[in-house]
Amino acid sequence: MKILFGPIYVIIVVIFSLHFYLKILPSDIVMWLSIYLVFKGLIFSIVKQKFLSLLDLVCGAYFLILLTGILPNTLVTIIPLAYLAEKGVAYTWVGLH
Repeated sequence: MKILFGPIYVIIVVIFSLHFYLKILPSDIVMWLSIYLVFKGLIFSIVKQKFLSLLDLVCGAYFLILLTGILPNTLVTIIPLAYLAEKGVAYTWVGLH
């Protein structure tokens, strides 16, 4: 299952980076992917009771807040992007081995 979620996390990071730093993707895509992260984090944190799934929820909520314009896009945005990228690469690596 991790081999499936690994590349998805990496794709999400690429899409978020393109939107927040280069402004070349529409907000709708980022909104739906953020909602996906929130629901995935919520479901997996309840079902599996894992802290890392709760961090997915926090990352998704953070990106939704960025989309609304409540918070400015700062260097702090790199932290959840780096977390999601690391999780994606780790899941892909574990899934392949």
